Amino acid sequence: MALIPEDEERLRRYLSEARDALHRVSIGRQKVQVRADTGETVQYSPATVSDLRAYIADLETRLGIRSGRGPIQLAF
Repeated sequence: MALIPEDEERLRRYLSEARDALHRVSIGRQKVQVRADTGETVQYSPATVSDLRAYIADLETRLGIRSGRGPIQLAF
């Protein structure tokens, strides 16, 4: 299902904000806030970085940037 231009623009903005937040957490910021596509503000910290990565993956999937499958992770 194709997105209307306004929805695509909004999701791209959210994706940019989420990627920026992931960068800030990755370089040592203890907490960051992201405005989710639901309109609410969500706070992430190093302990919840996996949730932030999942949100980014969801946005990328909805925008057609990534397939629905996630990365393959190997454990030894």
